[in-house]
Amino acid sequence: MSNQLIEELLAKNKALQMALKASESMRKSEEMRHKKAERAMGEEIQRYVGELQHYAEEVQTYTEEIQHYTEELQRYKNIIERLKENFDIARYLQYASVSEKRRGGKDLKKLKEALEETRIDKTDCSDFDLGPSVELEEKKEKKKWGRVEGVKTSGRNMEFCSSLEKETIEYDIKARDLINELVFVKKQVRNQVSYVPSHLRCREIVTYIYKNKSTGKLVYATPTQHDIIKGGKLTNGFIAASIADRIIWGLPFYRQSRRINLMAGSTIVNAQLLTRSFLSVCGFLQGLGDELYRQVTSSNALHGDETSCLVIHDDESGSRKQGYLWMLSSNGKHPVSYCRFYPSRSSECAKELLSPCKSVALQVDGYAAYASVVKDMNTVFAKEIEASEGKEEAERFLRDSKELLQKGILLVGCMAHARRRFYQVFEAIYKKKEASEGYKTCTTVLDLIAQLYRIEDTLRLREDLSEEEFITARKKEAIPVLRTLRSYVREREHLHTAEAKLSEAIRYLLNQIDTIANYLESADLTPDNNAQERLIKTICTSRKNSLFASTEEGARAWALMHSILQTAMINGVEPTAYLKMILDKVAKANHEEILSKDMDWERLMPWHYSTERLLADWK
Repeated sequence: MSNQLIEELLAKNKALQMALKASESMRKSEEMRHKKAERAMGEEIQRYVGELQHYAEEVQTYTEEIQHYTEELQRYKNIIERLKENFDIARYLQYASVSEKRRGGKDLKKLKEALEETRIDKTDCSDFDLGPSVELEEKKEKKKWGRVEGVKTSGRNMEFCSSLEKETIEYDIKARDLINELVFVKKQVRNQVSYVPSHLRCREIVTYIYKNKSTGKLVYATPTQHDIIKGGKLTNGFIAASIADRIIWGLPFYRQSRRINLMAGSTIVNAQLLTRSFLSVCGFLQGLGDELYRQVTSSNALHGDETSCLVIHDDESGSRKQGYLWMLSSNGKHPVSYCRFYPSRSSECAKELLSPCKSVALQVDGYAAYASVVKDMNTVFAKEIEASEGKEEAERFLRDSKELLQKGILLVGCMAHARRRFYQVFEAIYKKKEASEGYKTCTTVLDLIAQLYRIEDTLRLREDLSEEEFITARKKEAIPVLRTLRSYVREREHLHTAEAKLSEAIRYLLNQIDTIANYLESADLTPDNNAQERLIKTICTSRKNSLFASTEEGARAWALMHSILQTAMINGVEPTAYLKMILDKVAKANHEEILSKDMDWERLMPWHYSTERLLADWK
């Protein structure tokens, strides 16, 4: 074989190898392109499947919404049908002939048949004139009859008139020449509330004194009425009215003296006389204040609060000092309100005030002094339990809120204080920013809190529940709401770290929510401390008008009288009449030389009396 042929064969072989390599490379390239296309198509198919599932979920959601709206539409249609039916019945009763006899037991089917007679025929123009008679129009122009039968009062409720002293004014025709021509139709009675101006009178006490001829001794009748201030210028009733005006109605003594002197037309009293009488009376009533304190601290549920009281002549330094009026109240069968003055707001004051308390729930705001004192007192109770029952029982006592309520003091927070922060932030900042996260957070929190109050209102209306059943039912409904509220606020906390006010409201709620939830353990408590907040407003109103107390003695007297009069008010007893009765009883005891410690102060509690009885005994 020639060299040329070998070279040609080698060249062809080389060309074939190169072609084979190119073909293999092309095959691999095509295979890779195919795999890539297959992978891309798989991803596309998966995306389409995901979108299809998403659309299927949306279709399901829209289907459920359509079903919901369909049910709502049907419900509204049913309501409209009922309203139409009621309208037809009302129209029949209004426009049917008055001579037609109708019975209350007439069945609805027959009534509907009768309705057809009153339906308007649009093809008959005369039916468009259908309307009330002239007599009915004249009746509408007249005043409506009130709720009291036979009394014309323009629709206002005049039932209270039966409890008032009645003055009758009659208008009758006296002319005899007309009487013979007239026929009596009816007597029209109309009630009004009349004001009789208060007035002062001088009580002249005349005592006839005789002398025994044989012994030479003077003889005279023993007085049956005694003054709380012997030989004083003012009667017990006057002093009671003055103190009630000062403490309850917020009228300072200097304003009272101006009004009294203006009424009398001469100078009868001055502010100094009224103040001295006030302080003197308070000295006799400390035993009543102690009884109120015993009553309030022996209750199962307490409300606490405090407010400032400026003293301009401090007993120690002689200068002005900021003191505080501390309050406790209970809302049981016999509600009690107790107030005490302290020269500071320290925890030592709270410790002294709460020292007799045990087996009680204490509902207060977030002031740290209460939590500190309650913690210390429960620690002392735990040591007593550990000494008698063992360490495990003591630890369980400190952990279990029910055990704290039974053997110690259960601290309860106030939902109103937490809610107020969110409400104020919402009203001031987010109310008009519906797209903001703050708007969503505030509205959701307020809605959840509103659910707690709806649960409370609903269960309070159920008179068939015992105390234990009420507590169980309230826990069952309220605990899930409180858990949702707690978890939601925690989830939203990080979104509002830059918003100072909202962040503060969130932190306060998270710090207090466990304490607030303790209200579920006592049937006497509600989610908030508003009962105490309302009672303390009386002090705030009086303080706004009086500005300060001159001395600590005056501040303590203020607190004592507020306790007595406020307790009377929350028991439905008129405070002036109640205080007058108390002064009469104490004055009589003083005359008989009965010591304060020997008096039965519990018999003088306001729930033993009624306003009618006290006013009837007023002399």
